[in-house]
Amino acid sequence: MIHFGNSHNPPLFALVALAVIPGTTILASFSPSDFRPPSVPLVVQDPFVSVWSPATRLNDTDTEHWGGARHSLTGMMRVDGVCYRFMGGTSDPSSSKVCGQVMDQQGPARVRATTTTYTFTVLDGTVQLDLSFRTPSIMRAGKNLDLGMLSSPFTLVKFNVSVHGDKAHEIQVYYDNTAEVVVSDTDNIVEWSSISNDDGIKRTTPSTRLLRIGTTTQDFNDADQSDLLNWGYWYVMAAEDGIGYKSSATANSAQLSQGSFAKTGELPEVDRSGPRPCNDNWPVLAVSFNLGVVSKDDKSQDHVPTLCLGFDDIISMDYFGSKMTGLYRRGNSNITDSMSIMSNIMANALFNDSLNQICEEFDNEIYNELHEKGGERYALLGSLAYRQVTGAIKVVWNDKLQRPWIFMKEISSDGDVSTVDVIFPACPVFMHRAPESLRLMLMPLLAYANNETEIYGSPIPYNLSWAPHHLGVWPQCNLHPMQQEQMPIEETANMLIMIAWLAVNQQDVSYLQSYWALLDVWGEYLVGVLPDPKSQLCTDDFEGPSPHNVNLAAKGITGIGAYSAILRIKGDKSRADTYLSTAKLYASKWMLNASAGDHYKLQYNLGNDTFSLKYNLLWDKVLNLGIFPQQVYDAEMDFYMKASQPFGVPLDNRAIFTKLDWLMWVGAMASDKMEFSALTNMAYLFAHYTPDRIPLGDWYNTNDATYNSFRARPVVGGIWAKMLMEN
Repeated sequence: MIHFGNSHNPPLFALVALAVIPGTTILASFSPSDFRPPSVPLVVQDPFVSVWSPATRLNDTDTEHWGGARHSLTGMMRVDGVCYRFMGGTSDPSSSKVCGQVMDQQGPARVRATTTTYTFTVLDGTVQLDLSFRTPSIMRAGKNLDLGMLSSPFTLVKFNVSVHGDKAHEIQVYYDNTAEVVVSDTDNIVEWSSISNDDGIKRTTPSTRLLRIGTTTQDFNDADQSDLLNWGYWYVMAAEDGIGYKSSATANSAQLSQGSFAKTGELPEVDRSGPRPCNDNWPVLAVSFNLGVVSKDDKSQDHVPTLCLGFDDIISMDYFGSKMTGLYRRGNSNITDSMSIMSNIMANALFNDSLNQICEEFDNEIYNELHEKGGERYALLGSLAYRQVTGAIKVVWNDKLQRPWIFMKEISSDGDVSTVDVIFPACPVFMHRAPESLRLMLMPLLAYANNETEIYGSPIPYNLSWAPHHLGVWPQCNLHPMQQEQMPIEETANMLIMIAWLAVNQQDVSYLQSYWALLDVWGEYLVGVLPDPKSQLCTDDFEGPSPHNVNLAAKGITGIGAYSAILRIKGDKSRADTYLSTAKLYASKWMLNASAGDHYKLQYNLGNDTFSLKYNLLWDKVLNLGIFPQQVYDAEMDFYMKASQPFGVPLDNRAIFTKLDWLMWVGAMASDKMEFSALTNMAYLFAHYTPDRIPLGDWYNTNDATYNSFRARPVVGGIWAKMLMEN
């Protein structure tokens, strides 16, 4: 067995020896505590509210937005008057190194579906801080889906302090965040406020301290399609007093707030001189907790102060002229209600004794079911992916229909709203955890394609005979059909496959009553253009045109079979049989024209020395259509193992890179558990060893684990594909 010690840069020869041999168990000595995510999710609520730590140690560097812009969170602890930093870099925004000593972090962060946990110590381990960030984005199965948790606009930050030596210690804890979390440019002017118990806001919970910061303009979508927003308000809430601590709060400059705490343990008064630019003396929202004297004899729950970090975007989405709020607002877009809405939501979360237990149980449930299906490394990857996927969606309230909808952002590649070929690779996590959430994600696309946008105020007619690619650029849906990136076979088959899975899973197609004519057009379109897709773009458009694409043809053929499954649930057996027969006929032609002897080609018209990952074959198995025989899967899998590199199997013969989602899809199809384990290990090694400290990328090089492009995208939900396969 080869060990790499504490280094995160293993010898490449060792990886090659372990990774490219089919059936090899890679780095079997690793334990869950060894896993080093490339970037660690902290406050990840939606595509705009997304703060990560791009380092193994939380106090090595500044925290940042998924796109790389600094979103600075700072954490410090005073022990007997000496200040130690546990969160944030050494060069804070004010360039004031007020707390130069750092706490010792014990291992990498532990990332689960809703929670990230760090452990820090000082004084030879006698003083310990367990720090957790918890966003309760919980999805549970069942058609009567409770979206309240999934749409939670808050994150709980818990500081669990304990002493293990004989000596007692006087301890204070500090947190702050800059206004960077609410601006698209640090020149944006911000204003802040501090609300105490006598603010006149009606609450049904104990006394709290509440801080708020936001821009002065508050114009929805005024950031010119930036990945950063400059409207809405960021809130910080803490209980005034808790078991074993008292809190203080302020809004002042980073230098004054951090410097005062580091020197005295106290906070300065609230700065009343604003508004001013975010980068002018860097205003922060700061909270400190005085825990008093802490000893080893104290109970474990005695010193666990908690913060609630909330964000209210007021308006979340513009759907063809209709402004939609987050679900938690239920259509109330009044900006003056922001304080009362968020105060009550956050206070209820802060004082909900069962919420932490619910999240812990959910995290364990997710981890255990992933572990049972695919082992330890699969559970670690799947938990991280869950957090990234739920951070890419927004649950809104459709006031016209009086029901929730869900939108997904194509993070980092185009910034589009509800891109079909981004929802498609992400869909396994929604299918497994909460199928109804996927249906709610498809409804805005169906409404657009079916010309139902008139009621929203700015209708745009859709007149194409294939499914749309996306709805607009986040957060605005206003796309004309000819502005689409046209992928006719790709998106049409994607939609039919997802709808088919829902039909089979839910045994209900009543919601499709208004869409049968549309689906007929899509089904007939696929029949008419296949089995040879000619020169069409597929989802892997970064590789350029790929005429006669064999993998795209497999998707389209499976899409025809998927439509037969939809019709069968509808009760139209005759037409269902016709579509399934057509799919099987096309599959036989596919096998004949794509055969390269021991595998299948990249394109019909190329030589036998070409190949590609045929990840689209997955859905023939998931839907149990029986279109392609097992020999196709076996031949392809054998070839993949021969073509594998240390960190995965290349997407095709044209380059060394691969896609993480597609790699895990082909792994899910493996009939041999050892083959699935080998591919999972390659994906795990990529995530663990990549030198690029960004939220989990999906397009990377299989020879050295370097990032090629794309970060933080929800397509990593494809890691969950194995969960859709029967035992």
